[in-house]
Amino acid sequence: MSKTSEIIEKITNIMESRDLNIEKKRNTIKGIHVDLPIALVVKIYQNRKQAVIELESLEDLSDTLADLIESNENVEDIVDTVLSELRDAAIEITRVLETNGYMVEIKVMENEKDIRDIIYEVLEEYREFEEEE
Repeated sequence: MSKTSEIIEKITNIMESRDLNIEKKRNTIKGIHVDLPIALVVKIYQNRKQAVIELESLEDLSDTLADLIESNENVEDIVDTVLSELRDAAIEITRVLETNGYMVEIKVMENEKDIRDIIYEVLEEYREFEEEE
């Protein structure tokens, strides 16, 4: 097993231990949260010993959020919990990568802002819709 394969296996194990649904494609590992369609994405560039860790909102995030709002769930609490769990996983994965000599670029915070923008847009649309009724 190559060093990169071992790293990918460690990252996969971390994601699985946090109940993320795993998708692997070459040197990219995506862990999708079970509660919301938000993924933690780790891209490994083995020839440069670099990695990028970021969050990605999946296509159906807006629809999922709208469904949660309609069922009177506290969307902001759910989102905060999901983002916190993904952030914790990112920290653990960063440690593994750095311990193995990788330079890690972490884009989680800037991606988190983008995801929160989506949430606020959906909440605002829902409030406007309620006011019209």
